Amino acid sequence: MEAADDPVVQEHRERITETDLAILAAVNRRIALVDSLHRHKRGQGYATLDAGREQRLLGHLQEANRGPISEEALERLYRLLLELCTAEAARLSAEEANA
Repeated sequence: MEAADDPVVQEHRERITETDLAILAAVNRRIALVDSLHRHKRGQGYATLDAGREQRLLGHLQEANRGPISEEALERLYRLLLELCTAEAARLSAEEANA
């Protein structure tokens, strides 16, 4: 039997795809929230970056983490996510300014 024909493999792949779609939806929601927050901050004259907040968020997530993701991998993931969301919010802002 090939792996693609194994019902256990198929079930796991389906569940992974469902999870990937949920992750995509969550990342898109997060980007939209960051964009909205940055718009408000700019309107109020606040800095958009709050390094202290990012550190507190990471600490909170590390405390809440029950695994199996390692602390190191969690930090890498969230640093990437923070960078991505900030970049996407900036892109959305630039697109609106050019429209």
